[in-house]
Amino acid sequence: MASLKRPTGTKAGESPTMRTRYAPGGVPAGTARFTLVPGNRNAWPLALLAAPFVYAIPALTRPLGAALSLGFLPWVGYAVSLLLRRQRANIPRAVVSLIAGISLLDALLIAGTGRTGPALAGVAGFALTLALQRFVRGT
Repeated sequence: MASLKRPTGTKAGESPTMRTRYAPGGVPAGTARFTLVPGNRNAWPLALLAAPFVYAIPALTRPLGAALSLGFLPWVGYAVSLLLRRQRANIPRAVVSLIAGISLLDALLIAGTGRTGPALAGVAGFALTLALQRFVRGT
């Protein structure tokens, strides 16, 4: 039977092979702190938020896709602005906004296939996510 003891020389929360500390959820400790600390101007990870816009370009050929992109772009801009405030970044609100924005992205990509009903369900999911995050915290 395998031992449930921690390997010799490791601390709680530390990987025995790489000696990397992990936060809950398996993310290396300090990753979020590095990129989302108020006043940290090393914002290169935010450039990855451009990927969904590039991926959604084909959806712009459909009227609903174009309309949803006009909602998705400002929403992501709003979330990023919450992170880049000089005085007081609101990291929890930015994370919650980005989580809700996933539904808008889903709606945009579905609209690109020409399926209006499921795309509108994605928009409803966005609104529902925002409403429910008042009761269940996203962070």
